[in-house]
Amino acid sequence: AVVLEVGTGKIRAMCSRPGFSPASLADSLKADNAPFINRALTAYNVGSIFKPCVAAAALEKGTTADYGYTCVGGTVISGRTFNCYHGESHGPMNLLSALEKSCNTYFYNLALETGADRIYSMAKSLGFGQARYLAEGIASDAGSLPNKNVLAAQPAALANFAIGQGDLLLSPLSLCSLYEAVAGDGTYHAPSLVEGKVTAGQIEA
Repeated sequence: AVVLEVGTGKIRAMCSRPGFSPASLADSLKADNAPFINRALTAYNVGSIFKPCVAAAALEKGTTADYGYTCVGGTVISGRTFNCYHGESHGPMNLLSALEKSCNTYFYNLALETGADRIYSMAKSLGFGQARYLAEGIASDAGSLPNKNVLAAQPAALANFAIGQGDLLLSPLSLCSLYEAVAGDGTYHAPSLVEGKVTAGQIEA
């Protein structure tokens, strides 16, 4: 779990489970569930929570929230069938309803309409694919973004990217920054952990 302050990106809470007891570190070293891995800072496969990044790229291009697409449960891209979850048909969608229903076919179509360059650029501007140094000995995983040239050349790869699949890996902290930007009306703030330093009795901002 990660909690960021909207408007600043300051980390107000960050929790990784399972935890460990400082009194029995040796036992935790042998534990199968690897409690020393900080899962809030480790990169994982993402999934549909990446979709607001695609929406942001489309809006910056000039696409409006009324942009419509009718979901029939699946669509064919480069000879492959890409489905909504369990092939569910959502019917007529706009950007808001597609986010609400997490409609895959809407976002496949929106990504192809928006273009790989714009979506990739938006992902980079949100700090995706970059490690975040937070304090001495504390940094988030960089994760990974798909190859931009592959996205531009292969519509199927772009479709996978649009719903957070494929070669995309991000940490919970990175994704929380995306949603902090959404909550902050589109302004991105790099996440920060240190409020200030105390040196020789003085506080340094």
